[in-house]
Amino acid sequence: METGNRIRIAREHKRYTQQEFAKHIDVKEGIVRHWEAGVLFPTAYELYKIAKCLDLTIDEFLKDDTRMVNAIEYNHRLLKTTRIFITISALSIMITLFALLFSFGSRELQTNLMDLNIWIVMLCMLANFVLFSVYRVPQKENH
Repeated sequence: METGNRIRIAREHKRYTQQEFAKHIDVKEGIVRHWEAGVLFPTAYELYKIAKCLDLTIDEFLKDDTRMVNAIEYNHRLLKTTRIFITISALSIMITLFALLFSFGSRELQTNLMDLNIWIVMLCMLANFVLFSVYRVPQKENH
């Protein structure tokens, strides 16, 4: 059984409407509808709030739902690669600004540093594109 169905069954067992349930876990009603239909997946924090509200464990929602587990894994990798990209980009900008600050007299050095920075940023963007391409979002299975 998919996570969305488990959420719906547990919500109905507690006799919550989608609107009441959404208020309890502090999300919009449409989000709950999308979770139950399998269109969206709750985040790890939202799963925690759902489990707490419905007096269940997170394991009970994830049990045998490989799509949900794959989506969580994908989001984790995406977050990780985004952090790496932002860190490398920020370092590249800081190095360039630092180098420009201390190279007032040499126009040639400034030009070379700017060229180097452009290449670093382009390589970061290429690496990010490749990583995003490798980790695909699991698609909903059509039955």
